[in-house]
Amino acid sequence: MSKKHIYILIFFITVTIGVTITVFQKNSSGPIYKVISFDEVELADEPIEHSQGLMNRDELCPKCGMLFVFEKSANRSFWMKNTTIPLDIIFVDNNNQIQKIYSNTNPLQTNPSYSSIKPIKYVLETNSFYTKHNNLQEGDYIDIEYLQETSIPFQNSKK
Repeated sequence: MSKKHIYILIFFITVTIGVTITVFQKNSSGPIYKVISFDEVELADEPIEHSQGLMNRDELCPKCGMLFVFEKSANRSFWMKNTTIPLDIIFVDNNNQIQKIYSNTNPLQTNPSYSSIKPIKYVLETNSFYTKHNNLQEGDYIDIEYLQETSIPFQNSKK
């Protein structure tokens, strides 16, 4: 199956079941493609949205998340202040590679903070254990461009 056919298939799956992103991992026999899905991903691409994130939300649907997009790659730190939902925090570099995953973070904490290990451009926050249930690992690659194109605008209210 050609790459074009794969993208067409992913598009149709997305239309029927929600946002889908392709994840692939390099190994000795070539990339391994995995497809995971989200029902909804909010896009936080402005500084005010970065500072608010998922704070003060009472819930997050099981297959929902928030994608933080920064203008430039840099070392980043996140904390769980005023965040009542345990999350997985996924740090992704400008090459779309997952550099660090923090799973099942502690709600309502300012210490510890969760930091990238090198400059990153994207952070994806999901419900706790989403990475485990979808077999996402450090070193995997995420199709961030597709995720951005299918995301919804930042919601400034409780969900």
